[in-house]
Amino acid sequence: VNVIIALKNVDNPNEGYLLTAYRDNAHYEETVAKLRADPRYKELTQVIRKYQESINVKTMELMPGFPEP
Repeated sequence: VNVIIALKNVDNPNEGYLLTAYRDNAHYEETVAKLRADPRYKELTQVIRKYQESINVKTMELMPGFPEP
């Protein structure tokens, strides 16, 4: 998986987002299957769901040290 860009929420620097790229759909499906089978990923997904908002506009900026695209 290639990370294209790393962004952080200007209002909450503890919240970050990664824009990723996959070789093709098969690579994406393989990666998702591995994540869904990982117990730690399942646990973190449940934790994150408690804090997710449905739709909210966020102002983002590059994370320090990450090169500009």
